[in-house]
Amino acid sequence: RDAAALREYEELETSVTDALVADGLADLVPMIDTNLFGLQIDPRVSTDVQRMVDRMLHLGTPTAVFALPAETPL
Repeated sequence: RDAAALREYEELETSVTDALVADGLADLVPMIDTNLFGLQIDPRVSTDVQRMVDRMLHLGTPTAVFALPAETPL
């Protein structure tokens, strides 16, 4: 992500946090860092917050994928 996208994401993160707290949904704030999709589909979340979260999902977040050989015991 470029600097503009990072800045937009941070602004959206602040707006979503503020909206969730104002709506009495502060318990959902940690989901911003752990499960944006789950946050977006929670039926308690307003349409405005859903739209902001959708934009955050489109902007993307850092992601890691760990691949192990199939025979590796878990």
